[in-house]
Amino acid sequence: VILYRLLCGLPPQSWEPGDPAALARLLEEDPLPPSRRTAEAQPGSAEERAAPRRSNPAALRRRLEGDLDGITLKALAKDRQERYPSVEALARDLRAHLEGRPVEARPPTWTYRAGKFLRRNRLPISVAAAFLVFVLASGVSLSRRSAQARRQRDKAERVAGVLVDLFEVSDPGRSRGEEVTAREILDRGALRVQRELSQDPEVRAMLLDTIGRVYRQLGLYGEARPLVEEALGERRRLFGNGHPEVAASLVNLGRLALSEGRYGEAEALLAEALGLYRSSRWQARPEALEGVEALADLFVQRGRLGEAEPLLRESLAAARRGLSASGEETTSEMPLRIARLERRLARVLDDQGRGDEAKELLEEVLETQRRHLGEPHREVATTLNDLAFQLSAEGEFAAAEPLYRRALAMRRQVLGEDHPDLHVSFANLAANLAQQGRYGEATEPSREALVLARRSLGPRHPEVVPSLNNLAVILFNQGAYDEAEPLYREALEIARSTGTRDDPQVVTAAANLGRLLLARGDADGAEPLYLAVLEARLRTHGEDHPLVASSRADLAHLYWVRGELGQAEELLRRALEAEARQLGEEHPQVLARRSSLGA
Repeated sequence: VILYRLLCGLPPQSWEPGDPAALARLLEEDPLPPSRRTAEAQPGSAEERAAPRRSNPAALRRRLEGDLDGITLKALAKDRQERYPSVEALARDLRAHLEGRPVEARPPTWTYRAGKFLRRNRLPISVAAAFLVFVLASGVSLSRRSAQARRQRDKAERVAGVLVDLFEVSDPGRSRGEEVTAREILDRGALRVQRELSQDPEVRAMLLDTIGRVYRQLGLYGEARPLVEEALGERRRLFGNGHPEVAASLVNLGRLALSEGRYGEAEALLAEALGLYRSSRWQARPEALEGVEALADLFVQRGRLGEAEPLLRESLAAARRGLSASGEETTSEMPLRIARLERRLARVLDDQGRGDEAKELLEEVLETQRRHLGEPHREVATTLNDLAFQLSAEGEFAAAEPLYRRALAMRRQVLGEDHPDLHVSFANLAANLAQQGRYGEATEPSREALVLARRSLGPRHPEVVPSLNNLAVILFNQGAYDEAEPLYREALEIARSTGTRDDPQVVTAAANLGRLLLARGDADGAEPLYLAVLEARLRTHGEDHPLVASSRADLAHLYWVRGELGQAEELLRRALEAEARQLGEEHPQVLARRSSLGA
């Protein structure tokens, strides 16, 4: 009874003392499962009962369904033979549930055991399971035409056979009691698909594409590439270039290339896929929206904001039209697709200096994701990180810190310690601490970010550049110029080798190296770097952007050091006017700049 109340906030059954009929029902009728009890009309709303459990009604109901329903009802069974024989047995089942293992309260079917395995390894297996459901559903939808139905049934059985074999790897009898990792399951699956499905190229391509996608999500890019490339080639041979499965493989390979820092290849693949979706009027398909997300990420990373915004707005309009016209089958997924596009649009708005719009949009995205996904979740962590970044841009560094810490903890829990995304969270937390002047505290997470980035991405990956820059900035602000300078130079060299002259990473690395040279008394060495940064930011952002103002302020400081006071004052005044227009008169940066000018 206590467990029941803890789970759903209500007693197992309601009755009034002194009511014989109610007492009879209490003795004869089994209580409802906790998941169903949460939806009953009771004093206090479902939202109020869910809130202390850090959930919402829909998410709490999903959380209770299955094991927790079964455990609770077994403990409350009217028949003694059906109850747990001891408190230890109940505790053992609760521990099994917490560890993701099968529980005694549920029938020991293969489906149930496989489901438990899926939840223990949800990231690498979820996509494969989704494909299986899709294939089975396809077989049902084609059942009116018997020949096609048989083909779809056979296809589903072949896919299921592969998946069942993979799940059975976790059977202690086959694994000799050793824990089987998600990586081992994927490796086994890839090998079996390549060896055994040569006579069924359609199923083979589908599974190769799926396993490659999961490798990519785990950050195992080298393992993903040959599988995704083979799947794309197979689908081109089977269907020609105008088929949606070809477009889906193009998106998968494009996202992989983006993760690897192969920006030219990624853009070509994603553009081809989106062109195919547009020409076929498939813009609202989930695969098409995934391609838009990836291409928008590429445009933002390359500083091409003018191309990112219209792409995102066009796709958002198509997705919203699809949501309004869709049936039950797609409505649960489409709000999340829309939220992903909106999160990227918020990033573009922020980079354009439209911080208030970006913050409002991110808060809406976070609400949608929490409602549909709950916590912890990888996408919720990403949005928390973006919202913290937005707060930092507004000077609210202390308010941003707990969001950065929550995002880091969530990513660790969901992704593990070696995933490439983790270095971003360490770097952002370090930058936040540095923005608060806590440079000593910032050093350790910044070093951890660089180690993780180099290990998971490779030493010359473009995404290593921000980690190099961040650590160098923190060391620079502690006066450790000798350690900071080689990091700045390495960051600039990698950025120049992978990007254009206006690439944001090139520009940031050049600006930071310029500041260090000026601090060491080398104004002549810093000046060409500062001038190049200002010109690049003007080309990318226009006159009034805060980054342009920052570049003018840097140049003003350089000229002041050299005694060229008239030129310094003019640049600083223009920087102050632009920042005041964009950030407001009371922004900390504006106040600091006004103090420097003596205004």
